[in-house]
Amino acid sequence: AEQAGSGDEEEEEEEEMVRAIADFFPERPHEMPLRTGQVVVLRRRHPSGWWEGCQSDGAGASGWFPSNHVLPLPRLRPASSPSTKPKPGREDFDPSSGEAQALAVPDV
Repeated sequence: AEQAGSGDEEEEEEEEMVRAIADFFPERPHEMPLRTGQVVVLRRRHPSGWWEGCQSDGAGASGWFPSNHVLPLPRLRPASSPSTKPKPGREDFDPSSGEAQALAVPDV
């Protein structure tokens, strides 16, 4: 039971965020208004295409909005992620080491 609790905590820490790509004007009280560029914390997805969320600053509206008005934002990676490590710079290059050709090929 302890492991299941740990998994739940991890999910709560990693909130899914979306950004509005179009304005949405609610027609019902349970709907949330969206403004283009606004970031929303996603709470639930419904198969109908309506998603529930709240403003990312926690100080405003929450409710349902159409999923075709938002795009997902990339999830944050931990600081220990390999992609955050700096690449070697020119100061790491030693022409006498025979690595000249390897370093001449750009990372693409």
